[in-house]
Amino acid sequence: MAHIVDQVAEFEEFLKVFNEKDNEYLNHTIIEEFSLPRNIIREFIMSKHAEGCSIETCRTYFAGVKIFLEAHQNIALQDIKANDIKSWMLVYQVSHHLSNVSLDNLRRYLNSFYNFLVAEDYVIKNPMASIHRIKTDKKLHSPFTEDDLERIRDACESSRELALIDFLYSTGARVSEASNSDISDFNFQAMEGYVYGKGGKERIVYLDTRAKIHLLRYLHFRKDTNPALFVEMITPHERMTKQQIEYTVKQIGKRAGIENCHPHRFRRTLATRLLERGMPIEQVQAILGHEKLDTTLIYAKVNQSSVKINHNKYA
Repeated sequence: MAHIVDQVAEFEEFLKVFNEKDNEYLNHTIIEEFSLPRNIIREFIMSKHAEGCSIETCRTYFAGVKIFLEAHQNIALQDIKANDIKSWMLVYQVSHHLSNVSLDNLRRYLNSFYNFLVAEDYVIKNPMASIHRIKTDKKLHSPFTEDDLERIRDACESSRELALIDFLYSTGARVSEASNSDISDFNFQAMEGYVYGKGGKERIVYLDTRAKIHLLRYLHFRKDTNPALFVEMITPHERMTKQQIEYTVKQIGKRAGIENCHPHRFRRTLATRLLERGMPIEQVQAILGHEKLDTTLIYAKVNQSSVKINHNKYA
């Protein structure tokens, strides 16, 4: 319940900042150039939040829509055609050095915005409907080996770093989930707890013995009263942000001599290990919090080398 209250408060604060920082932009661009209500973007962002999007996701939707509207200030929205958008997206990708993944994300933001405008009767049709998904090459880094994990642990320079590494590997938590976790979310005796994933969805995760020991040791040495599971090392010991966790893990990887050491790779490693050891894929899906089984199936395709080894061993 506390998490829901925190999310509502955070979103209200976000809207307050949003209105203050972009008030001039909203008043001028939206009303004069597009003949849309002043609060149309605010309503759109609120609709995304109501759909279950996190605050951070709402910010990315806002940023994408704002970029598009600023680039088309002299054209009425209903007059913008699909070919106009395609041409603009191509130019924008080249000028801003966007990957296909980032460009497709922008396409999704605009498609969602236009769907909202159609639903609210601000435009007749969605020109994004004819702009199909942009093909992307999914680069899946291989999971960590057991030797990699030991080198990473050996490179940790504090109880916090060691606790963070084993928490990520044991739970398979997303970096945002690790950042949002509170101490009270976990029952260390039962070696389990709850994380709050995309859209605030709650799911149970599990701690192995190593993670439990390192987390308890880290918490024992902490002198602050912050309820967050992971906090900054310096006063006033604020909750670690996603960016801070990512940076910390990257620095540990550098010291260990491990390339591509990032939080999500621990999640991938856990998924791969569980599948290799025979856990039903539906259970792995539940542990990772994947909405679609297809997403979990990606991990089943990563470590094909182990399939070949086992084939040679048992065939």
